[in-house]
Amino acid sequence: MAKKNSGKTLEKTIKLIEETFNNSPDTKVFLSHKLICESGIEREFDVVIKSKVNGYDMCIAIECKDYGSRVSIEKIEAFKSKCSTVKEINKMVFVSALGYQRGAITQAKNFGIDLLTAEQISVAYLNELMPDISNLYIQITPKYGHRISLGSNEEINIEISNLSYESQFIEYGTKKTVTIFQLMKMTIELFERCVDGIVIKHYAKYKDSIESNSTIPVTLGMDFLPQTFYIEDENLKNVDLTRLEFDVTVSISKPESENTGRVIKNSDETIKAHSIKFKYSDTIESELILKPNNDFTFFHTENKETVEYKKLLSYDPKTEEFKNPS
Repeated sequence: MAKKNSGKTLEKTIKLIEETFNNSPDTKVFLSHKLICESGIEREFDVVIKSKVNGYDMCIAIECKDYGSRVSIEKIEAFKSKCSTVKEINKMVFVSALGYQRGAITQAKNFGIDLLTAEQISVAYLNELMPDISNLYIQITPKYGHRISLGSNEEINIEISNLSYESQFIEYGTKKTVTIFQLMKMTIELFERCVDGIVIKHYAKYKDSIESNSTIPVTLGMDFLPQTFYIEDENLKNVDLTRLEFDVTVSISKPESENTGRVIKNSDETIKAHSIKFKYSDTIESELILKPNNDFTFFHTENKETVEYKKLLSYDPKTEEFKNPS
């Protein structure tokens, strides 16, 4: 008997692909969504797309089967019967991991069901599709020996002065206090994208020789306008903070992952999209959806929560230039 997977992985992939093609705020894509049939009973569908076109409501139901054999005519008829009980459904789509039997194809045409395939691709195909897939974890860690400049233009090394990381500066106006460590965290957050760019450039330039775990030293600094933060001197006079500068270590690690992929094809055999999955553990994975025009969308899932990562920039190693996405 042919092996039948739960299908949940394929369902999620199809949902993410439809999210990638969604360019309308009126369109919503749902996973394992329930619709109410004529009898008032709820029926669950693998993926549901709801939209509004020229004032008309659209509802597309998608069935996904990750079987180890071709889908039979009985499965097509069962899906049609299920959809016919829900009036709001006006489009049906079936997705199979290994295609369809001849009778199933004929019956799907009679029922107006679009047939898609989502075949697993080989490692060779995967490497040809994306020959250099690199997932980088970037962590910024402050180092000792941080420096501050006060209104007197006197540079003080925190490590050898009486100003510890918990020393407090006072904000003019609000009189709220903030520690040096908190100011360091604020600086890191502000420069995080800049640091990411440095790391990407470093990795792109030295990726052939870089180790799986390496570090880059970076100095961060922030200048403060007069009367932003101050500290009281021994005479209780206000001394402004003018600059905070400190060194950080940027750690780069390339986590090991189990990479798999699928090619999703329309009924006419044209490619709708590719899906590439990076599985790091039982609770952490990422999925790259690649369109035929090479545009892509990256999703990350951790503890069943999926978020879409936005493309911040692109890097051309030939010119060593960064470009913002168009």
